[in-house]
Amino acid sequence: MYRVGFIDDQDKHVGNYKKRLANHDIDLIYLKDSLKYSEILDWVLEEKLECLLIDYKLAPKYDFVGSKLANYINKQIFDLPCLLLTSYATDALRESLVSKSNIINKMDMREGIGQVSEIITQNIDVFRNRMELAEEEYRSNIPRYKRGEMSPNEVASLKEQYRILSGYHVIEEFDWENINQETDLELTKIIDKLDKIIEKFEGFEDEKNI
Repeated sequence: MYRVGFIDDQDKHVGNYKKRLANHDIDLIYLKDSLKYSEILDWVLEEKLECLLIDYKLAPKYDFVGSKLANYINKQIFDLPCLLLTSYATDALRESLVSKSNIINKMDMREGIGQVSEIITQNIDVFRNRMELAEEEYRSNIPRYKRGEMSPNEVASLKEQYRILSGYHVIEEFDWENINQETDLELTKIIDKLDKIIEKFEGFEDEKNI
């Protein structure tokens, strides 16, 4: 099934939404607790969510609107679809944080659930494909990292890919540690070689001074 997170300031629609979407192979997971941005991000990764359905007006449970949360999540997880649920699309569009194609009218959750489900599943299919490409790129760059051929910016991007991919359990969590260990081992070997060269040079100097 497609795993979709639902964030709203109230849970009165959760049961109906969950039943309707389940008929389209979508598992709706509701966030019960009032969390901060970073905590919501942790929840997304823990639940391995592939899409978020966020109500625009989240007060009084949250002190931010749905579009601001969607903007934050999109900066943290590449390509994760965040769909905004609202009865007032003009407010969300005015902020220019969520594209029009990712704004869903609340009425459609009752009368147009088939169309909404199609939007959700299409977005998730794209997300899955891009995650696969990200994994391929990550794995192909590991040898370059080991050889020290990556710039600091490239290394930072690689570590960011690792954070997201390991969060979704796409790659093994111990990969990065092993890479660091191998890098440390290479550095240790180089230092040992330098020490031996220095020892030989010092011995040569001692012989000259005898």
